[in-house]
Amino acid sequence: PSYTIQAHNNCIFDVASHENSILSASADKSVRKWDAQTLTHIDTFIGHKGSVKTVVPFHYSPFRFISAGRDGNVFIWDSRHPTNSSDNNS
Repeated sequence: PSYTIQAHNNCIFDVASHENSILSASADKSVRKWDAQTLTHIDTFIGHKGSVKTVVPFHYSPFRFISAGRDGNVFIWDSRHPTNSSDNNS
């Protein structure tokens, strides 16, 4: 590989790229957002009570994405207002 990101502490089920970011969905119950150019961690989105199985960006908005998990929930996120997200130190 050209680059490696140690993205999560559990398996990753889905990855998506959108605009200048990379999104990853994991069994650790989170979605993480990365800067696609610098590969630095931007934010961690927490809210699912089970593994996050998929993440899909909104193609009309660089800020919004959808996650779905084993908890049966579909979340619509807006990264400008990261409710239930951790700060960028995670």
